[in-house]
Amino acid sequence: MEKEKRLVCGLVSRLMDYPGEDIVNWAAGIEQTVKGIPNGSKERLLDFLSYLKKTPLVALQEEYTRTFDHNPSLCLNLTFHKWGDDKKRSFALVELIRTYRDAGYEVSGVELPDYLPMVLEFISVCPDDAIFPLYEEYGDHLALMVSRLRVMQSPYAKLFEVLDSVWRR
Repeated sequence: MEKEKRLVCGLVSRLMDYPGEDIVNWAAGIEQTVKGIPNGSKERLLDFLSYLKKTPLVALQEEYTRTFDHNPSLCLNLTFHKWGDDKKRSFALVELIRTYRDAGYEVSGVELPDYLPMVLEFISVCPDDAIFPLYEEYGDHLALMVSRLRVMQSPYAKLFEVLDSVWRR
């Protein structure tokens, strides 16, 4: 996987996480890195960074919660989009953990292994052969999320557009 795709996945992983002081401060410091990205992702990422800078933290948190936590069709747990609460989902989660371990990636935190920011972080550092099954399995679900976010006119649509373009290349 090319270096740019890994960089973009790592950046989007951080930007897609729940907004707190640390992410807002971190985002302010990465503008130069984003300006160095050579393709169309740069403009979308800069637009999202601008949104982060000009929006009060409480409003960022409310938007995030309204968008991802209160809207099942935009849940950031990828397996939910494919299997819902079916027992097949648990097998997919176990398979993701196995994929992470086989690649030497240590899962940390309280989120399930299919939490999109965690998957993106993994993609940014993992071996290429571990990535392609993820693209095949969840790419269509990401495309649907892009459409839903655009309809809502959510600022997060920019991040998902970037992700979708990277995912499909």
